[in-house]
Parts: sequence; C-alpha cells; structure tokens
Amino acid sequence: MLKFGAMSWDYRSKPDEFQKMQLYTPNQWGGIAESFKANGYVVLSTCNRVEFYFTFEDQVQSNDGSENREHLLLGDDALKHLFTVAAGLKSMSVGENEILAQVKSAFDSHVKAGKTDKLISLIFRKAISVGKEVREKTGISRGKTSIPVIAVDLAGGHLDFSTSIVAVVGTGQMAETFLKYLQKRNPSAITVVGRNSDKASRLASQYKCHFEAIGNLKSVIENSNAVFCATSSRNVIITPDMVNGKIRPRVMVDISNPRNIDPDIGKEDAIIVYDLEHIQEISQANSGMKKEEIPKAQSIVDKELGKFEIKLAEFRAEELLTKSYTFAESIALKEISRMMKEIGKGMDPDEATRKSASALVTKILGNYTSALKQAAIKGDKDLIATLQSIFQ
Repeated sequence: MLKFGAMSWDYRSKPDEFQKMQLYTPNQWGGIAESFKANGYVVLSTCNRVEFYFTFEDQVQSNDGSENREHLLLGDDALKHLFTVAAGLKSMSVGENEILAQVKSAFDSHVKAGKTDKLISLIFRKAISVGKEVREKTGISRGKTSIPVIAVDLAGGHLDFSTSIVAVVGTGQMAETFLKYLQKRNPSAITVVGRNSDKASRLASQYKCHFEAIGNLKSVIENSNAVFCATSSRNVIITPDMVNGKIRPRVMVDISNPRNIDPDIGKEDAIIVYDLEHIQEISQANSGMKKEEIPKAQSIVDKELGKFEIKLAEFRAEELLTKSYTFAESIALKEISRMMKEIGKGMDPDEATRKSASALVTKILGNYTSALKQAAIKGDKDLIATLQSIFQ
C-alpha cells in the first residue's frame, strides 16, 4: 500500500548541508528516488528551501545515508509539513505568496516529466488548495510578505528608481520575482546577468530588459545604481574590486544563501549592502504583526488535514480493491489456462471444472484466511469484525 514521505532542508539547516542539497541535479534526485524505491516524487527547490516529497510501498528502504535520513518525515508528519509549507507558515517571511506558486510549479513540472503518481498528485492538489484557502480566509499574506518585495522596498529607501539603472544577477525563481517587482517601480533600465547565458537572455527578453554575460559582471555593476543578487553559487561572485570604478552602486541587495556579495563592500561609505539577515529581521517583525492570523491559518490547515484523512482512506480502499481484483483475475486466468490443458489431455470437463473451482477458491481466499488466523492469535477484534462483515 502506498504511503507518503518527505525530506526537508531550509534556511535554518546547517549552511554547508543546505547548500549541498541546493546543488543537487535532477539525476541526483532521481538517484534519491531510486534509493527510497519511490513510486512517485516531487522536488521543491527555492532560495530558502529544498524538499523531496515521495510515495513508497509499505516501508522506506533507503541506502541514501544517515545524514539525509535525519531530515525524513513520514505519514501524517510529512503530510502536515507540506500543507504548512504551502500555507506559508514555514517561510522566512510568513504568509509569502511565492512559496505557493513554487509548490504548484514544482508539482506541475514533475507531472509533465512523468515523475508523479495518483497518491502524490492527490496530496499536492489538496495542499495547493489549502494554501489558497488560507490566503483567502486570513490576513496571513497581507502587507509585505515576499522577500523580493521587502528587498526592493529597502533599496527604494535609498534611491529614486525612475532615474536608476538596476542590475539583477541570477536566473532562478527569486531573480525572476525581482524582475516582476522592479518593473512596477519603472527604473530607467534593468540588466540581467547570469552564468546560463541562454536562460538569462530568455529572461531578459521576457521582461524587456538588457542582457549581459557573466564575464561582463564588473562592467554592469560599475554602471548600475542598484544591484540585486540571487544565485545558487556557493562562492562570493561580487568582490570589492568590482565597485572601485568612477560610478558605484548606491545600494546592493544579496538574498543568496550563502552570500554572493562580499560583506566588505558594505564597509564602503557610499555603498549600502543588505543581505538575508536584514530582510529576515524585517520579515520577523512583519510576522509579529500577524500573530492573530497565524493561529487562524494553522486552524484551517489542521481542519483540512482532518478532512483529507477521510479522502486518503477512500483512496487506500480503492487501491486495495484494485489490487484485490487484479490478484483474483490473475489467479482466475491461470486456473482457466490450467483447466483447458487438463481437458486437452483427456480429463473429464466436469472434473476439471470442479478441480479448477476448488483451487480458485483456495488461492483467492488464502490471504484472507491467513489474516483471520493472525488476527485471532493477536486478539485483533477489529480486523476479525471487518472480515466477518465482508463475508456476511
């Protein structure tokens, strides 16, 4: 019988461990899925969260290593975790809308790739629905909830966007979110810089921005009034020597984890540098203003989890029935084939039919018989009552 599990790392995890998981390739995640004998899986990877959701048969059997198994959640724990994530209750900025879009995007991409199954699809669709309901029925997402929005607002306090040239370094989801919100501020120009030239070029074209290759990063920075950095690089990519030109950025924002902008740049009097710690302080202050909304949101999650348990029970019943019918049909086909061979060898048709029917009953009811005996030995009255009701 299929079950549900998850592994989770986020911005609160050990930095080296989190960064390692952020760099996992699709092939590596496929290896994790194979290690767990996953029937279906979805990988959710963002700047602040890396998660692996999967379905499996009966027991987790993994050779993936104890360091990853420490992050393992199973059954109800995994289910509650996903619902809470989709609701925005586990985000650095509580109630952010980006995480719900990211959950949906991750699910959709894995559906298209053929990596999901009926159970994981049922669970993710419900989690997305719960995330929407929480935002519709509570004020959890009111105000400044998005990390990029907070970052853009911080930068806006130090410059006039309408007369500013802006650079966005990165091509991932957060970089794209920067572009969405920056466009609303109508800067005089935006330049997108990325290691993946094809992806950066497409992103720049989509948002009607300029594109520059990563090799021109120093020149771009020297000619920008504001720089927003969101990449998956594990190393510093913007160093002090890149801001020593005649024109210097007025403000730089780095939401990469680990930092991509050298902290020493912030020591320059003319340059203001914000990183995730600054943004986290603001998001926590915003979360404090939502103290009354958080319990309401959690109440909706808990209520929907209770309802979903009934849906899961129905799913498991259907799964069991399907397996039972498949099992019975396979035995019937084998017995019919064996009966026809016996008749072909000269056995009386009536005798062959009686013999086949007897074998059919014995094989189909064998599992029920074994379960009933075990229930009697263990004193499992509920199972005995259930089996009795079946045959009545």
